[in-house]
Amino acid sequence: MKYLEDFLRKHLPAPSLGDALEKFRILREVLKKRNEIMNLTAVSDDEGIEIRHFMDSLAALDVGVKGSDSLMDIGSGGGFPALPLKIVLSQLGLAVVEATFKKAAFIEDTVRALGLDGVKVYGSRSEELPQTLLGSFDWVCARALSKPPAAVELMLPWAKVSGHCLLYAASSVKPDDIAAVCAALGGEISSVMDYKLPRSASDPSPEEVVRKIIVVKKMRVTPPGYPRRAGLAAKNPIV
Repeated sequence: MKYLEDFLRKHLPAPSLGDALEKFRILREVLKKRNEIMNLTAVSDDEGIEIRHFMDSLAALDVGVKGSDSLMDIGSGGGFPALPLKIVLSQLGLAVVEATFKKAAFIEDTVRALGLDGVKVYGSRSEELPQTLLGSFDWVCARALSKPPAAVELMLPWAKVSGHCLLYAASSVKPDDIAAVCAALGGEISSVMDYKLPRSASDPSPEEVVRKIIVVKKMRVTPPGYPRRAGLAAKNPIV
């Protein structure tokens, strides 16, 4: 995992590097094995997992996520970006939300296999989470949840005022695509980080993959009633 090791050297002290790489190796193998019997990811080769899942997830480290923070990952799928971030930031308070029961169960199994503490997995849609969680996280992220405006509606209510939401997105997504929804729900776009992922051997594109994280700061409390009941954010956008 050369690409990952080079990246981690910038973010971890040398004594912690070996343990982190071993956890990533375990995560990769567990993911590949479970992927043989259920659809967790279309990316199944070693280098592809390293780049498209691990390194992409860890891009959040460069926008300021710290180990002392709390983070909610909505629509985590196979555990991304939640699990890579927790491996690197062992003290991170982590809530993982995944509506597909088998995927939520996989995440719980993997948390145990990796020996990770301080992780709560919710096997439900974010619209059905306990209301006591509203406004309680430093960071709320979504990597493959829904179209950008719907993703913002599903993220912002759970962030603290002065907390942030992180929308992982393709290079084609523009901040203007979500600005109106952010404003309606108490947030504003504070920054956009563009980054590139190396090309893996299994990637048909001859070029690096260009990605971005749109960072939304929560400026005030989200109005009551959000997120709306399941499915409305995607079917009937508020703006």
